[in-house]
Amino acid sequence: MLTMIGTINSPIMVWVSQSWIDYLGFSEDYLTGVNFFDLIHKDDLKTSFEVFSIFQETGRLGFDSKHFINRYLCSDGNYKRVIWNNQMSTEGGNYMVTAQALD
Repeated sequence: MLTMIGTINSPIMVWVSQSWIDYLGFSEDYLTGVNFFDLIHKDDLKTSFEVFSIFQETGRLGFDSKHFINRYLCSDGNYKRVIWNNQMSTEGGNYMVTAQALD
């Protein structure tokens, strides 16, 4: 299970589980300081941005289905798919969301 914590106002991950580090191959310091849109495949950017924008406006993930899939850049230059679950928790402007590795 891939777990991350971020803030509603920013696309910067403030905490990532070890599984994110292992899956993408980047260090924790890198992943918790990078804009996650910089890691998303260019063909997935528009939809990913729309999902995050709806989330910022409503506090709910911006997709109606149970899952949303996009691709994230790995440290070796390849991309891996991530499936986002339509469940999350929010508290004090922070959110925690889980995803699953597909590759």
